[in-house]
Amino acid sequence: MKKALTVSCCLLGLAIACIPAYASPTRKKITLSCDVSAGADVITGSATVTLCDSASPLCSGATVACAPVACDSSGATAPISVTVPCDSTTFKVDAFYATIGASDYSVDPNTGALTLIGTGGSDLPPTALGGKGYSLSVNTVASGGSANDLVLFSIK
Repeated sequence: MKKALTVSCCLLGLAIACIPAYASPTRKKITLSCDVSAGADVITGSATVTLCDSASPLCSGATVACAPVACDSSGATAPISVTVPCDSTTFKVDAFYATIGASDYSVDPNTGALTLIGTGGSDLPPTALGGKGYSLSVNTVASGGSANDLVLFSIK
């Protein structure tokens, strides 16, 4: 009986030691949406995100790379909007860094052929995640694309 009690206490202690000591989430949701609000253009977007365990100094500790995410306003090569989870199983997520890209295409009304008219994007430096997450919109205006075509990125 004494042995069974000792083994039970050891197993309980081991179970408690394996439970994370923090209450903040380790799971983040990444959303990427491709939006053409006017016209018949097509915009595609991509994002690569890395989650980090510390906000200060940013991303100096443990990290986890999330699966790449893509969107396509035509729905031909990727969903128009997609939300995917990214999990850290070993640490509380306090920050992230990301690369977001956008490619804007005009569509030939006769053939349906796509012609690249602009590219854009953003390399986000390590960024602390607040309680409401983070969002950013990217367009291709600087390189000749349409101001009506956007790639919308958010992480919560």
